[in-house]
Amino acid sequence: MQSDFPVQSLIEPLRRQLTERRFAVLQAPPGAGKTTVLPQSLLPLLSAGQSIVMLQPRRIAAVQAASRIASLLGEQVGQTVGYSIRFERRVSAKTRIEIVTEGMLTARLQRDPELTGVGLVIFDEFHERSLQSDLGLAFVLEAATLRDDLRILVMSATLDGTAVSRLLDNAPVLKVDVRRFEVQIEYEDACRLYRSQGLRGAADFIERGQYLSQAFYKALLSAVRHTLQRTTKDILVFLPGQGEIRRAATILGESLTDLPVVPLYGELSRKEQDEALRYDPGRRRLILATNVAQTSLTIEGVDAVIDSGFERRQRYDAGSGMSRLELMRIAKDAAEQRAGRAGRLADGYCLRMCSRSEFDALTERTPPEIAEADLAGFLLELRERGASPDELCLLDRPPAAALSRASKLLHELGALTDDRITATGRQMARLPLHPRLSRMLVASLEAPRGPRGQKESSDSQNGLHEAADLAALLSERDPLRFRPDEPFTADLQRRIDWITSQRERNASERLVRIADSLVRSVRESGRTTREQAEIQVATPETPAGIAALLALAFPDRIAKRRTSQSSEYLLANGTGAILNEADPLRESEWLVVADLDTQAKARIRLALAADATDVVREGSVSIRRVMRPVAAGFQIVEEERIGAITLRSRVLRSDEADASMIIDATLSRICEGEEWTNDAKALSLIQRVECLREAGFDDLPACDTTTLIAEADRWLRPFIGPTGTISEYSTPLFSRFSTEQRRLIERLAPESIAVPSGSLIRIDYAIRPPVLAVKLQELFGLIETPRIGDGRIPLTLHMLSPAGRPVQITNDLRSFWTSTYADVRKELRGRYPKHPWPEDPLSAAPTRKTKRHTG
Repeated sequence: MQSDFPVQSLIEPLRRQLTERRFAVLQAPPGAGKTTVLPQSLLPLLSAGQSIVMLQPRRIAAVQAASRIASLLGEQVGQTVGYSIRFERRVSAKTRIEIVTEGMLTARLQRDPELTGVGLVIFDEFHERSLQSDLGLAFVLEAATLRDDLRILVMSATLDGTAVSRLLDNAPVLKVDVRRFEVQIEYEDACRLYRSQGLRGAADFIERGQYLSQAFYKALLSAVRHTLQRTTKDILVFLPGQGEIRRAATILGESLTDLPVVPLYGELSRKEQDEALRYDPGRRRLILATNVAQTSLTIEGVDAVIDSGFERRQRYDAGSGMSRLELMRIAKDAAEQRAGRAGRLADGYCLRMCSRSEFDALTERTPPEIAEADLAGFLLELRERGASPDELCLLDRPPAAALSRASKLLHELGALTDDRITATGRQMARLPLHPRLSRMLVASLEAPRGPRGQKESSDSQNGLHEAADLAALLSERDPLRFRPDEPFTADLQRRIDWITSQRERNASERLVRIADSLVRSVRESGRTTREQAEIQVATPETPAGIAALLALAFPDRIAKRRTSQSSEYLLANGTGAILNEADPLRESEWLVVADLDTQAKARIRLALAADATDVVREGSVSIRRVMRPVAAGFQIVEEERIGAITLRSRVLRSDEADASMIIDATLSRICEGEEWTNDAKALSLIQRVECLREAGFDDLPACDTTTLIAEADRWLRPFIGPTGTISEYSTPLFSRFSTEQRRLIERLAPESIAVPSGSLIRIDYAIRPPVLAVKLQELFGLIETPRIGDGRIPLTLHMLSPAGRPVQITNDLRSFWTSTYADVRKELRGRYPKHPWPEDPLSAAPTRKTKRHTG
């Protein structure tokens, strides 16, 4: 073993703490050797027959860590050290250190809650706070209550050690002192590389909300040329995703013909990843990487980093009812880690593609995934374990709204009934997929009946192979997305045909291996019970049958064309989406949509053509009665629907519609949220009350949709007129509160607040924390951030330029004045010379006017 790793000074103290306390937390910067040295150094703690399991957040990091440790031991991977990642495992009877990705650990704990044979679990790079790492730690803590010989070590470079220590029964926090090489950090506004070209920096870098603009790539080229002059070794460029890397590689490769451009991201082949990580002292390179290079990976030969300041994070999009990778600014902790990659082995240089003031406005820490992600898989794992989120030891509680959405989806998929897991749900939970895709695979086991009622047993006949191909396609990157040799189509059938051709050619294609692995997983899991009602689908060998299976996975994304000549579709979840005008899928009236680009106008990226027989099944159609105004008053219309899609409708005769139906039809419209947009006062009241309740004012009656629906008879029915109509909803809503409570709402959550200039500015309660958008000059003299709710709720300030454009977002006004204002002033006073920009904003008079009018 090498003897020059800084973490070696803590091996004995760490062994002692893990022996005496069982739990420990380690903070060590990148390069300290925690990932490669500690696992082998802690083997002596284990009893005979026990092993170490170490978690890594990404597949590429797990494989590289195993390779490096094996190399230090002078062995091949699969001997003393091995790895297990999704769809791939290299271990043997000799393996005592197993490096796994996070989902592999939770799956193992579901099978074996005591984690038999494991003596130590190491959570590496825990600061990334993925959903699976949080869940894995909670499950391992439960296992530790069942075994007194199970130890836990949590490691990170930028970890909040105190919070994790509390979770681990106040475990000791050990820190490694490492000589830090100096990294010179430069901001765009200091070297003025591209502002001289008329660009304003990050403000010009995003187009259509989710894409980096041509201006960004122009700026990136300038940044690379500048960095080439300042450094001598490889340059590491951080970009948000695979698409940005491909585009940047093309643009930079055309201009910098003598500099090899090397991509690095998780979906590359093992050979391509090894090539990107291999350092050649005689050849300088430009490495374009995603967040996979931010931690864990060792990339030798890098002495410079160019940080785009952007990343793609998985977030749930409430508007479309699904998760997506969203382009976002990184947090300061991520920026520090990126810069640190330039100073692993020697002094380095980092160029941040933003101004200093833009950097100062970044949030301090990347939010944990549990706060933003789709929680369907998380909740299914808990229900299989017979647990609830409240029972787990978690650093952060999952949002109630996200859990509610997850529960609703799992009930729709048949995985839960009355919040209890079903036999179908148990089988779904055993598959390493999102619950939607595992539902499709489980459904594929429902073999079609032969002509005499006997079951067909062949996998090729019951659709398992087709479903596995489809699941593999949807769980990985689209294999046809970046192929310039043929026009793009959203048709999933083309992808299914492609993967079939790859299999027939015996190609060593990752998607083929994944699909074949899924077939084995489904066979191994087996059908444990038949208590689920049998689902009738067409023979799944045909595209129609595959669409029926996909509709089981995405019941909320069944889509119907709005008109016969239109490229616009209505999804069952109420979302509208459009298909490319030239896409052959436009010929299909019905689609099942698997992937949407959910911008202002959602675009269909992946879908299968279907027909009514694919999507209409028992239990999928609901009956709704709605009230429609007509010249003579109103009509009650009975509709057969799949979600928001109307299949058939008929007008009820007068002798069929009674007063109760009229009231129920009105309530239906209100409960579905169709009326709130017509009554701003009612919507404001709901948002303000919910904001106060989230801040701890629980005595106020709830105003969330679920509660309003459940209590509609009490608060709304008395206000409905004899014609079944109501003019406004704020009065009925206010009736739910006592006079004292109404006064409390007005005091604690006012609709508007006075700022120092005297202006009354409306507070936006639709966002949490609530937002106060106000021109910067109107806050002169104000030191502390305004608060509401008796000081419990700080407002997020969107500080606007004189033109009303956001220039800074902060919830710490004092810090803004002292650390950031000078940069904002420097940047904007030339652009808005008629407005005051005093050097000392705290002693200046607040104003809404120009300097001429303030005289």
